[in-house]
Amino acid sequence: MPYSWVEQTRVGGLIVVPWVASFHPDEPLATLEVQADGTAVGRFGTPAWFMPMRSQRLSQYSIRETEKRWTEAGKPETTRYGITVTPKGQHIWLDSPADPVA
Repeated sequence: MPYSWVEQTRVGGLIVVPWVASFHPDEPLATLEVQADGTAVGRFGTPAWFMPMRSQRLSQYSIRETEKRWTEAGKPETTRYGITVTPKGQHIWLDSPADPVA
């Protein structure tokens, strides 16, 4: 997710975005809240099967690797995953920001 989206959203504002299958095969919808420190933090929810733009499609290899990593993690529900976006990048985590997965 581009950090510029965080910069364009007021503190307390929400960013809602579909997420490509990179940690869970269901392509969940992420809802992030912009914090006063300039970060955005949120969780993933239900699947968001939007038609991806041609340049955003994952290769079949990437899709298989995502499925494999998710299975090896015990197939956690999407709602257990969250994301933190900072000026330095984004981090996907499981249950807590202290437990990064990507």
